[in-house]
Amino acid sequence: MIAPKSNHDTSTGVPLRSGLGPLGAGALIIAALYVGREVFVSVALAILLSFVLAPLVRLLRSVQVPRSIAVVSVVLVAFASISGLAALMASQVTELAGGRCHGNPY
Repeated sequence: MIAPKSNHDTSTGVPLRSGLGPLGAGALIIAALYVGREVFVSVALAILLSFVLAPLVRLLRSVQVPRSIAVVSVVLVAFASISGLAALMASQVTELAGGRCHGNPY
């Protein structure tokens, strides 16, 4: 005769767990990453930018510039550089789009 299936481990008497727990946890993690993607991308970019700018701050600190002035100056230079590159790319795209609209293929 076949013994009925038990919800307990016969050797220890501990209840067996179903597979829904890990599956539910995985679904919850994926949902949290999906909902918070804007925040996570912003934080990831901030961390990467801090790693890029840290050596410049250390360089200014080595020539006896106070930390606050070094950080503010490096961030302002980085912001100006990024803004300049964005303006240059925008002008290039505008020029390219203007040439295409007037029938110039190149």
